[in-house]
Amino acid sequence: MIHINKGKNAPHEWITAEEFQKRYPELAKTLAEPRPFNEHGNKLKAIRMKRRLTIHELSKRTGFTSSEISRIESGNLEITSEINDRYCLGLN
Repeated sequence: MIHINKGKNAPHEWITAEEFQKRYPELAKTLAEPRPFNEHGNKLKAIRMKRRLTIHELSKRTGFTSSEISRIESGNLEITSEINDRYCLGLN
């Protein structure tokens, strides 16, 4: 079952995966595609953890929000050279 949130004042709905594919075929297709391997983000996370820094501590050092750091480490945010530099400075 998939939870559909239709907005603040609209009722929420639970639908089957099959119904989701029928109603939202393009979205279902993108969700089914495998994510690319995130080697760089995994390395950054490993270094952060090795230095015993929490995401919250690193966010104070870098100016990134905690959610941005999480997105960087998980591969959901493209890592530009500027992002990489700020992240690495925060790690020292």
